[in-house]
Amino acid sequence: MRMKKAFIGLSLLCMIVPGIAKSADSLNSVAENDRSSIVANWKFTKQHVKSGSIDKGNLIIEDTTKQGNDLELVTIGDPASPELKKMLKWSEEDYYAQDKVNSLKFANYENAPAGRYFKTIRDAPINSENFDRGFTIELVFKMPRNPKGDMGLFSRQGQAADLNKMEGEKKTLSALSISSDQKLHWTSHPSNLNYNVSNWSRSLNAGEWYHLAVVNDGSTTTLTLNGVSDYGESEKAIGIAAVKGKGWNIGATEWGNKLDALFGGNIQEIRIANKALTEKEWLV
Repeated sequence: MRMKKAFIGLSLLCMIVPGIAKSADSLNSVAENDRSSIVANWKFTKQHVKSGSIDKGNLIIEDTTKQGNDLELVTIGDPASPELKKMLKWSEEDYYAQDKVNSLKFANYENAPAGRYFKTIRDAPINSENFDRGFTIELVFKMPRNPKGDMGLFSRQGQAADLNKMEGEKKTLSALSISSDQKLHWTSHPSNLNYNVSNWSRSLNAGEWYHLAVVNDGSTTTLTLNGVSDYGESEKAIGIAAVKGKGWNIGATEWGNKLDALFGGNIQEIRIANKALTEKEWLV
């Protein structure tokens, strides 16, 4: 009898194990699909420095997806300005207050003698990505304690006029900025329209951490800030128009092919997917 029970138990185990293995394979497959949709992921920590340093002005932040979308530090203005040293520093602050997690603190301000931001390297694949199947742009960032004026968070280089899109904001292509009254503004020229579409948020609080998700499902675009997405939907917008040979700016926006505004505050992570990710798939 004991042998029979043991045999039955072994038989059941043999039946269950393949099911467990199959479920695990299924989860791994889903995870792999999720990873394949991520086209760029930048973590602004010391652990993800590919080369260089802030002090030497040649810092390179790696794209953790290993797809070649690395970021290079850009310095503008007077390189001999004593204020330059404080424009970009490593910070121990992060969204969840974790150990061994850093962020980068930007101290740019309007009319400063010098400033710093990042841009994608020249041959980065994301520079030519049109996101026609949709996109998810996520940022984990902190507002400065004393915000002043407009600030640029993220932008696509080039202007709409370069693509003969002569309506709307023809001097900007795509930009994520913070207005002087501390409201987030996403504006972009889709591939299917000759003018830009926009999404706005409520006012942000000084010194507070935020997770932002700008999501396009291949048609409409929504903006969600710290889990609240009641900021409306855009009209039908497909993709993000791109100018050949142009890349992306991190911590800066452009106007008329010239730098317009730089960011002041902390940036911990930015991740971009070529489809609309669900909330469960978001960073936060």
